[in-house]
Amino acid sequence: LTFTRDDLLRVHDADAERPDSWRSEDLSLPLTYRFEPGAADDGVTVHIPVEVLARLGGDEFGWQVPALREELITALIRSLPKDLRRNFVPAPDTARALLDSLDPGRESLLEALQRELHRRTGVLVPISAFDLEKLPAHLRVTFAVEAPDGTEVARGKDLEALQHRLAGSARRAVAATVGAELERTGLRGWPEDLTELPRTVERTVGGHVVRGYPAFVDAGAAVDIAVFATAA
Repeated sequence: LTFTRDDLLRVHDADAERPDSWRSEDLSLPLTYRFEPGAADDGVTVHIPVEVLARLGGDEFGWQVPALREELITALIRSLPKDLRRNFVPAPDTARALLDSLDPGRESLLEALQRELHRRTGVLVPISAFDLEKLPAHLRVTFAVEAPDGTEVARGKDLEALQHRLAGSARRAVAATVGAELERTGLRGWPEDLTELPRTVERTVGGHVVRGYPAFVDAGAAVDIAVFATAA
């Protein structure tokens, strides 16, 4: 009886609430949506070319898309142990009140929640008290890593684990895209056709910037030049 017209129709700012791409620095990553409770990829999936996989950080994706942010914050509050949770009930009202004071992307969502809950109530919630395992699948972003030809290489909810597992594939993809003219093996002196080794090399492919980091590699009796996916 208390629903407003906007509550029922959800026609306002639909494009902003459910964008078709995720902006991360100079990258624009396609998003797809699936509504199928119980499915592993229920919710939002971000499609990541393997050659830019290593450049992404996990904190930014923790904010979710705007359409799911209030529900996510509510679920995070409900995931707290009872002795902490009781300070923020009803959870949906607390989540709604917090939304306007949060600045997505400047820090991790959990750090922002911790600060705002403390500011409003004086209760300091340890970051570890938020139980991410209790979040419904649709509130955790799915990451689909794709090869240059568009085929899917791997997918999962843990970006860091995917980056670790696909580190070799990511480096090879970066090297093939931007490092073909630089990579050498078996060097015993400075190559005559190379004036200097650049700190970075990049190329725009498929609408996104692929960036590589050339470096010397100790090959025992000689030196190689390889192009890596991260500066580290």
